[in-house]
Amino acid sequence: MSKSQPSSVKFWIIASVTVAAAAYLAALAWPVVPHALRNQSQYFSRLAASVTPAQSQADYQLATLLNPYNLDAQRALASSYLTTGHDQQALDAVNRSGQGIVTLRLRVRAYLELDRLHSASHAANQLLAQSTSDPDMLLAGEALAGAGRTQAAVSLASRVASSETATRLAYVSNGNMPLAYVLASTGLLRSPQAILTKLPDSYERDVLLAAIDNQLADVTSAKYYARLATGIDPTAPAPRQLLAVLTQNSKNLSAFKTQQLLLGRIQSQSP
Repeated sequence: MSKSQPSSVKFWIIASVTVAAAAYLAALAWPVVPHALRNQSQYFSRLAASVTPAQSQADYQLATLLNPYNLDAQRALASSYLTTGHDQQALDAVNRSGQGIVTLRLRVRAYLELDRLHSASHAANQLLAQSTSDPDMLLAGEALAGAGRTQAAVSLASRVASSETATRLAYVSNGNMPLAYVLASTGLLRSPQAILTKLPDSYERDVLLAAIDNQLADVTSAKYYARLATGIDPTAPAPRQLLAVLTQNSKNLSAFKTQQLLLGRIQSQSP
């Protein structure tokens, strides 16, 4: 027993020295570690700009994981999520992206896509306080109209420079179908889809839903609405063209040839 005590003391002395040395080295290295992570985060942000959309989303995810304070990457990630229909993830990224006009735009869009219309209207008011550009006025008008504030949306028409933007701002007050068209024309997907699915069946509704579902890569639903549209108007080329593309992409050669034949007949009868 008397011989084991010095050995035990020696162990604790060595362990204490080792821990102290490791802590000292870690303290020396600490300024270097965050710098390296920031550099790697910037590298993945630059890489994301030169690859496919799917790969860019993964790169922005890595960039924000390495450095959550890379605000440009957070905004780019939010935008990427919005284009792929991951709207809650988009809003989460927006909430990590700091302040500024770009963040406000993304917040309005995310709230619209999540069908949180009153939140979108509130964010739109903040956007209007900071920007007078036509695209921002139109986005704010969409949010105001979506929340039922159509007069506030229409009043923005007098503040824009472009007559086209003024026309579209006036158009959103004409009902849900016009609002859905304007939303879709500015790259939004879920918000016009939510509006359209509540409307009665019509050719215009079905064509727009087919186009939106195609954009969201929901092939089954896109085919369903395109077929509904052709049932309402068998001579219309737009849904036939979409059906031809969808059936070709699904490698259904027989169905593709049928749609191409019908489309050819329709086009040959056009003036």
